[in-house]
Amino acid sequence: MGPVGWKCAGVMLAKIGCIALALVAVSQARLNEVWTKEQTEAAGLVHKGSYVISPLPQDYIKDEDVPTNFTWGDQDGVNMLTMSRNQHIPQYCGSCWAHGSVSALGDRVKIARKGKGIDINLSVQHILNCGNVGSCHGGSVDGPYQWLHSVSQKGEGISYETSNPYMACSSESQEGFCPHADWSCKATNVARTCSTFPPSGFCGPIKQYPNVSISEYGSVEGANNMAKEIMARGPISCGIDASPILKYTGGIASMAGEQVDHVISVVGWGTEGNKEYWIVRNSWGEYWGEMGYIRVEKGNNALQLETQCAWAVPKAWTELDNQVRCFEDGTNCGSKGPSPSPSPPSPPSPSPSPSPPSPSPSKPRKHYEDPAITGSCHSGEESVTIQGLSGDFCSPSCSTSTPCPSAGKVAGQGKCILQTSGSPGPTNCAIVCDPSANQKQCPNGASCQSIQGTGICTYPAKVNATSMFFSK
Repeated sequence: MGPVGWKCAGVMLAKIGCIALALVAVSQARLNEVWTKEQTEAAGLVHKGSYVISPLPQDYIKDEDVPTNFTWGDQDGVNMLTMSRNQHIPQYCGSCWAHGSVSALGDRVKIARKGKGIDINLSVQHILNCGNVGSCHGGSVDGPYQWLHSVSQKGEGISYETSNPYMACSSESQEGFCPHADWSCKATNVARTCSTFPPSGFCGPIKQYPNVSISEYGSVEGANNMAKEIMARGPISCGIDASPILKYTGGIASMAGEQVDHVISVVGWGTEGNKEYWIVRNSWGEYWGEMGYIRVEKGNNALQLETQCAWAVPKAWTELDNQVRCFEDGTNCGSKGPSPSPSPPSPPSPSPSPSPPSPSPSKPRKHYEDPAITGSCHSGEESVTIQGLSGDFCSPSCSTSTPCPSAGKVAGQGKCILQTSGSPGPTNCAIVCDPSANQKQCPNGASCQSIQGTGICTYPAKVNATSMFFSK
């Protein structure tokens, strides 16, 4: 739904694909699903960015050549649109920004294929796991295309929905089952499969997965430019003010709107009486609106729909002629070692040899470890960094009923002082230390770093970690 986004102590967060951490004292503002220009640029993206290598339709199509009615949902009786989606299940997630871009791109792939073959539906979850251009608490209108273009240049692409279905979770999510799974960008969170039931079964990555790449992308605004882009190359994703349409059930929405707080895809336009309207696909399911769609008045920037839109041009996609053929369990595509061949008859067993001494019990894991040394964090923890501090550490989760684990034999104390933006209370622990004290404040290898008068123990950053935000 539209009204979701976040703010911490007056500083708008932008570096997401992460948990945004803040002290419990963080002030909270009205939530919004779309990043501002400042948030977008703080995340390392270009606001209304573009990478253009071919002529723009707005430059070569004449106004008089734009028809009164046009929709990709009916091209000589053929529907060139892909499926409608619902961003709100299995639990609430403010990922409209990813849904709008993925739906529009999927349509353009279908158009490029001339509507032939089974529809290719792309993975929103892949963007949530790996894009670093947004999360379940908001994102960038054109950030998904900027990310996808960067991976396309490496010979990669966005996974198909069938190998990475939508789970409505990102790394900071606390809703539903989200806190109980790992949503980091690892191979199993790009494309995966599971072989069979335990104990013999396993789940693993599909490393040669069906995908779509893009060759160029850009931004467009204004009714005439939008119509020309849609007519020439396919649907586009656009920002919209969703607040006035939460209870929309039909008709042409003409409200002015106040701000862009949601992202949809525009698939065409039409007329009714003396009104022109955009045909807009939402991501709230087909129970909403006109079977998941809404008509918005065209030509007067109703609901702020004509202020910020994005497009991308498909480059390549996986079909039968270029598919890597994987086994059901994916073992020939990287999910696990090769499936064993039938074993030959066993030779006679040799005489029993003395049993080696039993290994000593494994050393118990500690909390707040150095992820670069251990390779992973203790169960219930994740490797994090905090903006404004160098280094990383394993951060345990906490709540009003789950206290922070002890910091061990150091003067610093594990405290539940870090908060996921948008949550009602603290969610994560850190070792709070005194930078001016002489006694040992932090575990071996960690140092007490000061930020806004508070000390936090961190290790030298050597691994990829979730980027977090600290504000007092």
